Formats: sequence, structure tokens, C-alpha cells
Amino acid sequence: MVDGIWLYLPHPVEQFLAQVLKAKFTECDYQGAQAYLSQTLPEGSYLTRNGAQVLYQAKRVLDHLGVLFWISGGTCLGWYRQCGLIPYSNDIDVEIPIQHYSANIVPAFLKAGFKLVHVKGKRSDSYQIAMIANNIKFDVYFIYEEKTHRWVGTTDSTNGKKYKYILPKFDTCWTDFKGCRVRVPCPTLPYITAYYGENWNTSVKRWNWRRSNSNAQKNGVWPKDEWKIKKSNRF
Repeated sequence: MVDGIWLYLPHPVEQFLAQVLKAKFTECDYQGAQAYLSQTLPEGSYLTRNGAQVLYQAKRVLDHLGVLFWISGGTCLGWYRQCGLIPYSNDIDVEIPIQHYSANIVPAFLKAGFKLVHVKGKRSDSYQIAMIANNIKFDVYFIYEEKTHRWVGTTDSTNGKKYKYILPKFDTCWTDFKGCRVRVPCPTLPYITAYYGENWNTSVKRWNWRRSNSNAQKNGVWPKDEWKIKKSNRF
């Protein structure tokens, strides 16, 4: 209190000041979204009605742990293309740098009411966590850094085949997405184009994660004794 007035300061101050240097804010392309939606019949879905609340719940968990993340994949595409969630999608995607992995992530989500769907891969290769809340799947992909690019991986749980998605180098910016302050890849277009190709602005309702991504590569097969796919409450 100073001169009878309560003053509020960010805590911890050092962390706040460190973020200021990289706290660039960007908005979705409202004009582009209007143009896209004008050519598409308006659609609503369970995800568009309830997904923002699940994203907010997940953000609270990860922020409390101090884990860096950004919206990714189809969730990032929905933000960039139509300033919203894609109605025919059935999940929310985020990416986390593998160096920000914490053994507390899953327990914290479970404590917050999420249920574990599966854990795939290893921390050294193609690590992925999937959870569910309010009947909405929440996918956490861990991203790996190489000299010339980044990549995320996943595993086909039916046969142990691995897939790698190659991404360009990028920074992150802040945005307001459905009332939730989250990070997005920045610049966003090269990221979106890497995942969805030059036709990213065209709706594709039947998406095959093994083949549809323009940046998908086969990445070998786990030996059967190393699949280590932990499943719970099948989605």
C-alpha cells in the first residue's frame, strides 16, 4: 500500500520483465475469416460451443506448472483461418518444447478433472499425451529442435509405426483466442503451410493424420516391446 492505495505488481517481477521483450501480440485475420466464412455455410458443433472452456482449463494447468505451450495443428489453423475452432474437428491441439516436459503434467491434468486417454512414444522420440475433458479430446504434442527445423511425432497405436511432422523454425506471439490468452506460432503462415500445404484455406472434413498432412514423414517402427502406449478411458 502506498499513500493509502493498493498497488498490484506482477509476480515474480523478474519473469514478467523477461517476457516483455518477447511479448508480441497478434490478432487473427478478421477480414480473411469473414471472407472464408462467407464462402462456407455457418456451422456449429459441440467443439465450437465447449472447446474454449476446455482450452482455458488446460491453460490454467500448464500456466500453474510454468510450462510453455502454444496452440497447434488444427486448433492453430482454426484460429488463423476463421478466428475460431473448426466445427468438424474433434479435439484441441497444443505443442510443448520437449525441454519443458515435466513429470507433473499428467498428475496436474488429472487433478483438474481431465482423464488420460493415452501416452505414446518416449521423451527422446515422438512423445505425446492425450487427455479428455467435457467429452473433448486434448492432445499435447512435444516438439523437438534440430539445427534447420523442428518436428513433432506420433505413433500408430495399432502397429507401432512412427510418423514425423517437419516444421520450420518459428517464434511465438500472444493472441486472444475465444477469450483465452494463448501463444501461437509466429509468423503463423509458414507453420500453417507446412502442416496443410498451399490449400490450407480449403475445408477438408475427412482428415487422415497419417497421410493428409503435407509435412508427414514415416519415421520407423517401435519394436513391439517398446510401444509403451498407455491407454485409459478410450476416446
